[in-house]
Amino acid sequence: MSNAHVVLFPFTWIAEDRARELSAWFGSPLMLLQTTGRLSEDIARLERQGFVSPKCPVPEMNEALQLRIEACRKWMEVHPQQQDMAFLKAIAHLPSDDEAMSAHIRGEILRYGRRESPAATKDPLLDALVFLHLAEELDRQQVAVETELKRVEHLETSVFRKLIGEDSDTEELSMTRLPGGILEGDTEPDHPEERLRAWALLALQEPDLPNVWLTTSRLVMESIIEAVPEIGERKVILPWKEDPELAVRELCNLLGAEGMCEPFPVSMSIDTYVLEGRSPKNILNALRSRSWVQTGATSDTRTVLLHLSP
Repeated sequence: MSNAHVVLFPFTWIAEDRARELSAWFGSPLMLLQTTGRLSEDIARLERQGFVSPKCPVPEMNEALQLRIEACRKWMEVHPQQQDMAFLKAIAHLPSDDEAMSAHIRGEILRYGRRESPAATKDPLLDALVFLHLAEELDRQQVAVETELKRVEHLETSVFRKLIGEDSDTEELSMTRLPGGILEGDTEPDHPEERLRAWALLALQEPDLPNVWLTTSRLVMESIIEAVPEIGERKVILPWKEDPELAVRELCNLLGAEGMCEPFPVSMSIDTYVLEGRSPKNILNALRSRSWVQTGATSDTRTVLLHLSP
C-alpha cells in the first residue's frame, strides 16, 4: 500500500520473506531499531531492496548500549546454561517468576560491566534497548531453527511421495518457500508483554511515529488488547472471506491509501482496530506503565492497529 505510513511492532528484526510480503501491500514499513551500530547484513539488504525503512530514534545511546551488551556477553560466556528468557528479563529489570534469580543475574552483569557508569544502570530506556537487542538475537535463532525443521519435514514428505510413485520433481524438492504457504517469519515471540513494554519505551523516543501500527503476531495483539482494553472494543469487521476486494477497498479508505500494490491473498486477513481520538503516545504510555487511564478522546487524532494473520 504505497501511501500508507506503517510501523512494524514490537520487533527490531524481520525475516526476508515476511518483509517482502508486507512491503508489497504496505510500501516500506518503518522498523525501529535499538542501535545505530552497523546494520546487520540481512536488514541492510532489506533496506536496499525497499522492503523496510529501519531507523534508530536514540543514536546517542549507542555507546552505552554496546558497553552493556559487552557485559552481557561476558556473563553468558561464564554462565552458558542460563541463556534463556529469565536472563533477558533480568537484563531489562522486568518482573520474573523467580525474582531472586533475576536479582542475582542483574548483580553479576553489573560486576562484569564495571566500565558502565552507575547512572546508566538505572536507566529504564537503556534496559529496554538491551532487552530488545537480545530478544532480536533470540528471534533470529528461533526462525532459523524452525525454518530448518520445516524444510527437513518438507523434504522427507517429497521424497516419500516420489518413492510411492506420486509426482515430485527436483524443483519441488528445492523449494525456497515452505509448504502450505508457511513463511519463514511465521514464529511467535517469547514473552510478548515484555516485548511491548520495551518497544514502547523505544517508540516514545520517535517524534514521527506513524499512527498505523502493524504486527504479524497473534500473541502480541492479544497482549496489547489486554494492556489497553479499549482496543478490543474498536475492532472493524471487514469482509475478507465474503468479498476480499471490498475488504481491501475499505481498508484503504481507513488508512487513507489509494490502493494495494498487489492483490491481497484470499487466504490472508487483517484484523483492524481503529481508535478515534487516541494518539500513538496514549497507547505507548499505557504499554509502558501497564495502566490504561480512560480519558476523553481528542477529535483530531486516530490510531489504527493491524494484525495480519494467515
